[in-house]
Amino acid sequence: MKRFVYVLFGFFLLLGSIQAQTTAPSAVGKLDSTALKIGEKRTYTITVSVKPGDSVRFPEDQAFAPFEVIGTSATDTLKQERLWQLIRRYAISQYDSGTYNHPGLRVQLDTLWLQTAPFSMKVFDVAVDTTKQNLYPAKPIREVSSVWVTPLWMWILGVLALLGAGVYGWIHWQRKKKQEAEAVLDPLEKALLGLEKLAQSPYLIREEYKAYYTELTGIVRAYLEDEVHISAMESTSEELMEKLVDLREQGKLTLDQEALAAFDEVLKTADLVKFARATPERRQAELDRDILAQWLVKAQEALPEPTEEELYHEAQRLATLAAYQRARRKKMVLFGGGIGALALFVGLLMYTGPERFWDTVTFNKYKIQNESPRLLSGYGFPAVWISTPDVLERQETAPKYAGATQAQLFAYTPDPELVHVWVHTLQWPDEKTPDFDALGEQALKMMEDMGAKNILTEQTPHTTQDEVQGVQVFGQMDFEESGDTYKKSYALLLFGGNGFAQLIWVHWPKDEPYAARTAQEIIQSIQLKETP
Repeated sequence: MKRFVYVLFGFFLLLGSIQAQTTAPSAVGKLDSTALKIGEKRTYTITVSVKPGDSVRFPEDQAFAPFEVIGTSATDTLKQERLWQLIRRYAISQYDSGTYNHPGLRVQLDTLWLQTAPFSMKVFDVAVDTTKQNLYPAKPIREVSSVWVTPLWMWILGVLALLGAGVYGWIHWQRKKKQEAEAVLDPLEKALLGLEKLAQSPYLIREEYKAYYTELTGIVRAYLEDEVHISAMESTSEELMEKLVDLREQGKLTLDQEALAAFDEVLKTADLVKFARATPERRQAELDRDILAQWLVKAQEALPEPTEEELYHEAQRLATLAAYQRARRKKMVLFGGGIGALALFVGLLMYTGPERFWDTVTFNKYKIQNESPRLLSGYGFPAVWISTPDVLERQETAPKYAGATQAQLFAYTPDPELVHVWVHTLQWPDEKTPDFDALGEQALKMMEDMGAKNILTEQTPHTTQDEVQGVQVFGQMDFEESGDTYKKSYALLLFGGNGFAQLIWVHWPKDEPYAARTAQEIIQSIQLKETP
């Protein structure tokens, strides 16, 4: 009986242990293969068993060193009865041969760290059969011309500057236009316009009566000085009334006593407001303005007819004013043209960039050649179709290499500092395949005869846009012409077939981006198979 109890107790203990193991968290790493070639991809899978709601942090890419992680999948979730399985896959690779051992990866589960098992991987070299795979010398480093990209803040600043200049010019023009329109007015029209502006002013709303009456009487005083020719601005109200009465008695101003009394009453009210700080009613202030408007019309009618001298002076004034307005309009046109030119200047500067803009305004000859129209023409037989800034000229003599029976030579040779192009075609009667190495040597000899010195050469295959295979010899040289020596880059392209060969030689100034771009465009335009 006691033995049975012990067996039963051990059974339940084992069952609890198994259940605890099935519910304990764990992390398992699996590699799909332990061998790979340099650069191949292998997949490493981490499976973490956790309870629902547990926080899991998978290892970062750096933890896979010495392997390189080239991709990571999203986390998959597999729900089971007691535990969830979180699965993440890593694409790893290695670019050096050898055997690599990794101690395993750590996965964080809340405050608990889980460890995967260590793993090893063997990386093999990639075999290269040099008898079947052609090897070529490394291509030289070529400078890429920088492309100016205008920052956004410069566009915003430029637009704001142009808008500001335009708004300022428009406001200034409107103000001057208004001033000129007022200058044409006679004194009465100017005074009545001043009263209309005063009626629209905020003086009465703000109860600024002193400023209101100062401007009101100032308008009438200015009229009297301009039209009646008395010193009204510097006179007191009493002195002004005495001068008007004197003019009336002299017959120079036929105003009745009632009109003079009305004007005198407004002047007295204005003096009380300005000097005694009196505050009239708003209605009274508006009425005084209307009284003076009517008084100005009566005063104009009371004046005698202008003399011939006065009419002459008025005509002179109007003629001078008209001349001023014409000059003003001319200045405004020039100002508008200046704003337009400035806008064009700023726009071009931001669009092209400082360097390209400078090359444009200084007529850079390399830029002009690069942007000139292209002429596509065929030269020699079999024809070499090539697009150049100008037509190539046929040369009177053409070298015949390697026993060639027929040869034709065409050249485009502008300014010594610009891009030059030579096209040379050769034919043999026996339809033999040309030796490109020998042709290249003879072409380089021809370059030396033309003035090339210190020629550096490199060679690489070349394929035209119509998929004709050939050879390109390129490098740098010193080129002597007319007693001057120029640093040049060059490209010699050789093509051929049974009984013919085609040579294209292009050279251009070294370290000139526009010239290099022109040369590359010419080289890329070459077609040999058929007429474009």
